[in-house]
Amino acid sequence: MEESFWKQKARNSWLAEGDRNTTFFHASTIEKAGGEWISSIRLETGQTVESQVDIKLEAVRYFHHQFLAGAVELENPVIESIPSLVTDEKNAKLMAPPSLLVVHQAVISISRDGAAGPDRFSTAFFAGYWDIGAFVQGCSISKNLALSQELLRDLNRRVRGGNILVKLNIEKAYNRVEWPFLKRVLKLFGFSVSWIKLVECCWNNCWFSVLVNGEAGGFFKSTRGLQQGDPLSPSLFILALEVLGRGFKK
Repeated sequence: MEESFWKQKARNSWLAEGDRNTTFFHASTIEKAGGEWISSIRLETGQTVESQVDIKLEAVRYFHHQFLAGAVELENPVIESIPSLVTDEKNAKLMAPPSLLVVHQAVISISRDGAAGPDRFSTAFFAGYWDIGAFVQGCSISKNLALSQELLRDLNRRVRGGNILVKLNIEKAYNRVEWPFLKRVLKLFGFSVSWIKLVECCWNNCWFSVLVNGEAGGFFKSTRGLQQGDPLSPSLFILALEVLGRGFKK
């Protein structure tokens, strides 16, 4: 039990499971905490604060603002140009109960060193006592880099209308996805109301605390944004970006 606790705190996922080294995990935790200590921060006004109380308050204010909903315009020609592509048959498949294999793949894809849930069982428990096995192939960002290089090489090819390359720097992209906008996009694509409500439960009930120098501060509810690490978030984000792509075509 003690080893598992310090292994979670150390977050050394590269070690082979089963290695017993509580001292190493404890030392890693201390080293990790020492290297991440925040002694002061500079506010937007240029003022520097060093009090741990003030640092915690500013951190909570900053991240609360990141997940705070803004004004959204849902009626514009670009959004309305999205075609309905999801058929009734596809919606029926989306609403079908997941198979045992799909559930298993979801369970083993989660880090086994994460904190336990409300039932006090960690992912390692469920993954370790599962009777079936499966392999989940990982994704690599290097594939996207290789694709970008290929597109750059083809940029000078002569085509009717010419070529253009647009580089976008979307700051805090996942955090800034507005929920009413995303719901509107999903509806226009043809996703059923039942499926949208089901997916909405994944994003509209998220609460955050900010960990500053080992102490949790604040407890606020997000009103926009997608969750990092959620396997559904990349697909939802791509659907939201589809509006941007269609805007370029307009």
